[in-house]
Amino acid sequence: MEKKSVFNRIVVAVAVLANIFLLAFVPQIKAVLAQSGYSNYGYSYGYDYNYGYNYGYGYGYGSDYQSISPIFINPNHLTVGATVYASAVATSGLVVRFFSGTPAVCGVTGNVVTGLKTGACNIIAAQPGNAVYAPASPVTLALTVTVAAPAVTLSPQSLTFGEQGLDTISPSQNIVLTNSGPAMLTIFSITSSSQVFVLTNPCGAVLSARSACNLGVGYLPNGSGNRTGKISVISNAIGSPHTVMLSVEDSNYVAELNLQPGWNLVGNSVHTPFTVASVFSDTDRVNTVWKWSASNSKWAFYTPSLADGGAEYAATKGYEALTTIEPGDGFWVNSRAAFSTLLPAGSVLLSSEFQDQVDIKGSRLSPGWNLVATGDVVTPSVFNRNLSTIPPTPSVTDVNLTTLWAWDNPASAWYFYAPSLEASGSLMNYIRDKGYLDFYTNRKTLEVGTGFWVNKP
Repeated sequence: MEKKSVFNRIVVAVAVLANIFLLAFVPQIKAVLAQSGYSNYGYSYGYDYNYGYNYGYGYGYGSDYQSISPIFINPNHLTVGATVYASAVATSGLVVRFFSGTPAVCGVTGNVVTGLKTGACNIIAAQPGNAVYAPASPVTLALTVTVAAPAVTLSPQSLTFGEQGLDTISPSQNIVLTNSGPAMLTIFSITSSSQVFVLTNPCGAVLSARSACNLGVGYLPNGSGNRTGKISVISNAIGSPHTVMLSVEDSNYVAELNLQPGWNLVGNSVHTPFTVASVFSDTDRVNTVWKWSASNSKWAFYTPSLADGGAEYAATKGYEALTTIEPGDGFWVNSRAAFSTLLPAGSVLLSSEFQDQVDIKGSRLSPGWNLVATGDVVTPSVFNRNLSTIPPTPSVTDVNLTTLWAWDNPASAWYFYAPSLEASGSLMNYIRDKGYLDFYTNRKTLEVGTGFWVNKP
């Protein structure tokens, strides 16, 4: 009798707990069943923390099989305070219901999912069936709720500039900085990696969500020889820093030579050779053209006043007949009058191409005197440094050449540079004592169209 009494008390306790559970959930479940076309059937609903949601039916449900598609959300990420829309389809065509398996992290109302706090969010799709269809196995989508963050895009990803004269700035080009994220962007810095690329920044320290501002960049050669750089945006956005690459166009550049009466020391600063007669055949403008050949220590000669270009005359004097100006060649033009002329287009020849290991026709320096031209805007000191195969430390001056000379037609005087004198600190005094022109005080650079002598040890 005592064992039976204990058993009866257990049964009663279980029944009471079952009634409490049903009173709490039956109204909600009946509503779902009614919307599904299914009613008047016993139903119980519970959660198994090991296996997810389980569905039990008292009696009368259908036996036809149905399944639920994967859950899709739009947009495909969820942040705290934001909402996304869930969608899934049952093969039965019955309405799919959505629940949150992690209600502290994300809430679900209908098919609207709201991020409540950061963490793992489980969205569950269920279809309880009706008189025809059995309940579908639930489908779960796991995602992470994150803090709303800004998102940076820079457009375009790169900018290219044309050749520009020393200390003259190019027209500004725009970069669009966009914050496409749902949160305010904090901008810590926007910088240019090189002084030759001048940045205009009106964006300020913050940029509102889903807004944009324009940056401006211009190219200003200063004699350093820098032809590449980047704009860097450091911010609180994921992926910071964001960059735009900058460069100076190396192709299809057309050099213009501005010649004065008398002797002009000019050069071919691009990778395109040209015939002398195609540029300097006007007898009203040109007397003679001369080029030094370092390989055999001879002058090559051309004049438009002779039918053969002076080839026969050159042979009698021990000169070579000058027919072609190669890339990197410097040359003299003895002009009758002031005039300007364009050289053929091509990619600019850089001073680094004169390094000993660079095997480009007409570009390698020979020991002794070389008459050359370069296409990058550089000071003689930078040209000397660019001849080093291994860049020296900033405090060291490599002596890759003995002297460098450029001619000034209006002044009828020589510009002079010697790296050994620069290293000893006596260059300025030497120039002054000899009456030469100083590259630095006159802001003179080696640039497109400039020919110059290099005496290489």
